[in-house]
Amino acid sequence: MDKKSVSELKKILTDRGIPCNGKRRAELVTLAEKAVKLYREREGCDHELSERKRRCVVVDDGTVDLNGKTVHWTSDLKTLPSITCGDVFAYLTVECGWSSQRLKQHKSDDGYRMFVDKHIEMVEVGRIVDTNNDFVYIRGKVKPEQRHTAERYDTWLLCCSTGEVKSAGCGCIAADAGSCKHVAALLFTVENFSSRHVDRGTAVGTDQQCKWNQPRRESIPVRIAELDYRHNKDKPQKHSCTSFKPVLTIDSAAILKIREKIVASCTTSGHNAIVLTSVLPPPPKNTPPSIPELCARFQSSDEESIVEFISQATSDEHLDYYRSLSQDDGEWLDARIGRITASIAADVRSLKDTSEGKTVIQRVMGTAPRIRTKAMDYGHAHESVARQIYSSEMETHHKDFECNTTGLHLLPEAPFLGASPDGISTCACHAKRVVEIKCTLKHKNLSVKEIPAIDPSYHLESSSGEV
Repeated sequence: MDKKSVSELKKILTDRGIPCNGKRRAELVTLAEKAVKLYREREGCDHELSERKRRCVVVDDGTVDLNGKTVHWTSDLKTLPSITCGDVFAYLTVECGWSSQRLKQHKSDDGYRMFVDKHIEMVEVGRIVDTNNDFVYIRGKVKPEQRHTAERYDTWLLCCSTGEVKSAGCGCIAADAGSCKHVAALLFTVENFSSRHVDRGTAVGTDQQCKWNQPRRESIPVRIAELDYRHNKDKPQKHSCTSFKPVLTIDSAAILKIREKIVASCTTSGHNAIVLTSVLPPPPKNTPPSIPELCARFQSSDEESIVEFISQATSDEHLDYYRSLSQDDGEWLDARIGRITASIAADVRSLKDTSEGKTVIQRVMGTAPRIRTKAMDYGHAHESVARQIYSSEMETHHKDFECNTTGLHLLPEAPFLGASPDGISTCACHAKRVVEIKCTLKHKNLSVKEIPAIDPSYHLESSSGEV
């Protein structure tokens, strides 16, 4: 099991009905070893031979073999035998080996809970042809307890017309003795149906064909864009998954522009409109000059070095302002224009003197089209989760530990160079540290220690068991 991948381990467990969500690889290996050891004996059984034996019924004058008999199935449950609670308990005690204590606590058993949660579907009654004995088959589809979307188990009961349960079977791996939880769920379901329809043999003027009670609706996952909250759903929705575009988050700069438009429309209105205090423009912000503005000033100045000119024009307050920006705002994107940031530093460094570098210049000036890939979207979506996990882990080892988001950090002596880390961590026992988060889509199902062995070309190396 140590040599199998995570997906292979999960398949081994899910095939045996064992939940494995949220388990680490070491836990999956342990569970898979136990599951294979536990089910090896059952998997080696001859299920076909076992089922043939269960279709042979012992009666007073011998044994009746019902294998190969023709069965007429119907969904009309008027002919369903009246199975009582005593018939169910008798079968569970004699055939399934239930103790008296388990019978007292049957409502907490897995089979009874599956009946309560309506895991039984498509129940039918089958009359056996070419036999003098009055036996009836009852079959149904049982939805697995853990994998609701998996294939249903074919579960059946063999009963007398009096309601006595003679035998049972199921298509699951644990049903060689007809004593699995799916059989118990079908027993409790049929008993409940019988108790609620004790007068179904009496025909009245409003009678309809007796059908199986439909289970509750299944929960089918849908995309957020496809959710329909309307009360009247007769008409189709106007939007679809491709056309529906929710409103993006509005940054602070956009809010200020909206306020300015409201103030301007109120002041120019001819209807004596009153401008409320809540929409008055805020005091002007001391926004630092951009790199293009500084370059224009440098051309009209007497300075010889543009690097010194930009450095002198950038104060400590300006550096604090850039660090306070949010990486989701438009102001952060504007602050990067004209600056060599960490994301393009390698491309700038590799430029040759003979190269025009048009593409690199467009990236520096922010005029190049933004590239979005699935890997980038995956990393951006999981970055906050990874930061929270990292903080929770480090809080156990460092006093007063915090990991906060940050904006654009500029080099004071060369403010045209900067970087925007994924976080800055602080604690009482160490100095500030830069946090860089990588959520790789390619290895999303692997732990950090597993990646170097599988992908040596990745940015991680393993030495003596340490990454």
